[in-house]
Amino acid sequence: MKKFQRAFLTILITALFSMTTLTPQAFALDRDEAPPVEAMAADLLLLKPLGFVATTVGCVLFTAALPFTVWSKQRISEAGNQFIVAPGVYTFVRPLGHGLNDLP
Repeated sequence: MKKFQRAFLTILITALFSMTTLTPQAFALDRDEAPPVEAMAADLLLLKPLGFVATTVGCVLFTAALPFTVWSKQRISEAGNQFIVAPGVYTFVRPLGHGLNDLP
């Protein structure tokens, strides 16, 4: 079990460090300029899967928070936007290799 935890932690830390070093150029582009291949690859291999995981975890957290937010429509909307919509837009709507400012 400890071997699995150590391997998972190593992969997670490596992915996070890779993500921070490979993607900054994707966020510094003009809107009309195509992103570099490295940024698109990093986005496809790291950021999109992590965004999918964040969206899935957000769905679970939204469901867990629902009993506490059901009393107000505004609270439900805020929780849904933060837990589901924001990671979903980042994962499924944002163009490959582009930042959030490049959304259509």
